[in-house]
Amino acid sequence: MTNFQLFRFIIFLPMIGYAAANLIHSVELTKMDSTLVTMLKQNFHPRDIEAMMRTDDGTIPVPLVRFMDNDFYGEVLFGHPGQSMRVSFDTSWIDSWVPTITCSAVSPACATRRKYDPNRSPFSIRTQLPFEVPFGSEKLAGRVFYDLVHINQVNITKQGFGAVSEIPFVFVYSKFDGIFGLNFGENDVIPQVIFNLQKQGKIQRKVFSFYFNRNPASKKGGTLVFGGVEPRHYKGNFTFVNVIPDKDYTVWKFQVNNISVTTPERKTNTVCKSGCTAIAATGSNPISGPWMEIDDLNQAIKARQWFLGRYQVDCNTVHILPQVTFSIGSRNFTLTGKDYVQEIQVSHLFTLCLSSFKANTDRTDTNWYIGGAFMSRYYTTFDMDLSRIGFADAKL
Repeated sequence: MTNFQLFRFIIFLPMIGYAAANLIHSVELTKMDSTLVTMLKQNFHPRDIEAMMRTDDGTIPVPLVRFMDNDFYGEVLFGHPGQSMRVSFDTSWIDSWVPTITCSAVSPACATRRKYDPNRSPFSIRTQLPFEVPFGSEKLAGRVFYDLVHINQVNITKQGFGAVSEIPFVFVYSKFDGIFGLNFGENDVIPQVIFNLQKQGKIQRKVFSFYFNRNPASKKGGTLVFGGVEPRHYKGNFTFVNVIPDKDYTVWKFQVNNISVTTPERKTNTVCKSGCTAIAATGSNPISGPWMEIDDLNQAIKARQWFLGRYQVDCNTVHILPQVTFSIGSRNFTLTGKDYVQEIQVSHLFTLCLSSFKANTDRTDTNWYIGGAFMSRYYTTFDMDLSRIGFADAKL
């Protein structure tokens, strides 16, 4: 089996018609501490975290960096009777995977996870197809299985996924069991769940939408909807932009006109001046971009370099930080300091404030990656049928 590909991620219309025949199905999302936050709370120094992630040649695998900032998951049942798994719904993965019972308890990353047992389900089909994803010197590895998958009140038959028996060590600090891939495009070997939902008559259109709830006082993490949108989570109209075709990768890539920082003194600094490409990535909170431009942007908000390509800001200045505006399509989408600063309560004595603007791990990568910091402010819908992405104001 060919390994999945990662990260290579106008008009105004009311969203009418998606709710036809009520073929819309929602998944409640739960907010959790990301791997990075978990490790910081366990008193890991960020320098040590960075060292743990580096491979023998000194580089850090891009997939590993993305997963470090994943902090939302939903419950999905595998097989019959259903075996509950916590999965991250990620638009930057094209395949789906969960641990299997052959994942050794000796491995710390396996021991901390729920495991899929194919022997418990009469609908389970084991194939001879290998499932393998490299993570530097380690890898996710197992076999491709097909089984019944239950999402909320919907059963999907013969859904393919990787049942993995090898998991890289650093996953031990994550809270989810596996990943559900929602990347743009279709995998012939393991069709994504949204293709099977449409094929089996569960939804009319290959559309899904995310609402991320960033209210720290709320237990609700958000909602993922298959088949349309949830009007209770957005207001106004959507701005749609077309997905940019890519000959090498199938990702949710779109055009950004420019990105500007407006200071309280009304001075404007602009990056992505001549336009740039961005990839929507629901599996990671930060907004990543090219090194030089990210550095310019963080300097404009008076952030200083930290570790792992991140920048630190003074927690006392969040309310007065400059606005950062993304010009997408014919509309400007503005983030305030409250939107783009991640406050981490490391201990009862120490709060760490990190800028969500993060440098790409690969210094040659010129794409921007738009994560949860943006999508928690702007409700986002992904339309596979019409090859477009839509943004609207989220109801906060």
